[in-house]
Parts: sequence; C-alpha cells; structure tokens
Amino acid sequence: MKTLHLAGAALAVALAPALALAGPNDAQIAAIVVTANQVDIDAGAYAQAPAGADDVKAFARQMVTDHTAVNKSATDLAGKLHLAPEDKRQLDALPAAFRSVFVLRAVEELSVEETAQLLAIPEATVRSRHFRARSLLREALAQEIDLAERDLYAFGGAHCDRTVAAVLFVADRR
Repeated sequence: MKTLHLAGAALAVALAPALALAGPNDAQIAAIVVTANQVDIDAGAYAQAPAGADDVKAFARQMVTDHTAVNKSATDLAGKLHLAPEDKRQLDALPAAFRSVFVLRAVEELSVEETAQLLAIPEATVRSRHFRARSLLREALAQEIDLAERDLYAFGGAHCDRTVAAVLFVADRR
C-alpha cells in the first residue's frame, strides 16, 4: 500500500518540471489534487475485490471514503474561489480500469512494469488498457473538435439577418 501513496505523490513530482517555470495556477493545482485522489479512489475500489483479509478490505474502503471526501472538498473550494479544475471531462468519462492505467502511464509517467505491479495486473493488460484509453480519449476529443468546428461559423439566424440589414442600411445612406 505504500506504493499507492507514492503513486499519488508521483503526480506532483512528474508535473513539477513543467510547472516550475511559471508555477501552477490555482486551476492546475485543483486538477492535480483531483487527479491524484482519483487514482487512490480507483486503487482502493480495485483492492476491495481481490483482498482476502478483512483489514485490507477495510483499508481499501477507507481509501475510497477518504479520497472521495478530499475530492469533494477540493471541488467545493474551487467553486468558492470561482475556479474550474482544468477540463478533464473526457478523462473522467473513461472506465475506471482504463483511467487508472492512463493516469499512471501518461500523467505520472510510470513504466509498464511499475503500473502492472501497482495495479496487480499483467503487463500486457497495462499496454492494452493504455492503448484503449488513448483511443477513447482521441475519439472523444475529435468529436468535441468536430462540434466546435461546426458551431464556429454557424448561421446566427435572425440576429445575423438584423446585423446584415443594419450594415446595408448604413452603407446605403453613405
């Protein structure tokens, strides 16, 4: 379980070089806290099923409870400060198994071997879940870009008609 706590701390260490130049802003800090806690929530939920000892199951349940409460507190604080953690809707939409692997591999930059040990799954499973998570994220982002592109120069209906009429009226008067 010590490795699980180190994995949460590894997120800050992995992001430190990129954020050291200007320092993280409040929204980035909120995103780091929420992401790190989500990893611990997923790990706790995953550990509950295969755990044999009652103490281990109780600890896993406590991890989920504690880190869920911290995430709620972080989100509430961000709301009070009128901040939004950096957008991670697509990441949140991933199934927990894919999200955990993606965060450990892409965000925390753990190796395939380290991720497999941490999650107690085969290395081949880590590779396939990471690949699938990236594919799902790519699809979600592509759909979002397609929607944004479609709406970028959308016809504004009556508003556009009024604007054009006003411009033509002014042009005719000159």
